[in-house]
Amino acid sequence: MEKVEDDIKEMLMSQEEILFIARQSRVRPGGSLATPNSIYVTNRRLIWRNPKLLGLKKDYNTQEYQDISNIRLKKGIFSTQIILKARFLSQPLRLPSIDKKDAAQIGVYIQKGMRGELPNQIITEKKSEARYEPRMKEPEDPLEQLEKLGKLRDAGILTEDEFQRKKEEILQKI
Repeated sequence: MEKVEDDIKEMLMSQEEILFIARQSRVRPGGSLATPNSIYVTNRRLIWRNPKLLGLKKDYNTQEYQDISNIRLKKGIFSTQIILKARFLSQPLRLPSIDKKDAAQIGVYIQKGMRGELPNQIITEKKSEARYEPRMKEPEDPLEQLEKLGKLRDAGILTEDEFQRKKEEILQKI
């Protein structure tokens, strides 16, 4: 496995492991001579590292596998471009000038990650939206409360003991 940069090591979460690293070619068309981009395939997500200004500045993109909607490998004569479409990004992520074998391997890893089949894969649970369910408001009038309790007792929903307890609670509030 290639050397992992310190900034990427710091980004890794608990139990996250790097499975594969691919770097952009320095000499092939579309590559970057001074600061090549990298893609890190982990058991949780993809991390795209894009150094700029001779490595003084870096941009990062991360994508969880369940947020990936499509991956395309655009094969050229000398190298392959990886094009990744994420559900929540309007523009696809592109990493040009990747070695053909590395790009094919990344494609396999991403497809396995999308299906949840990576070794030791960590799947992030998305919190579901809390649903608003209106609560039944108890009537404020004690007489109305007692009438409703009586109807519940008569229908067999409340036992006589439950009815008496609730009745005492209501009468104590008066």
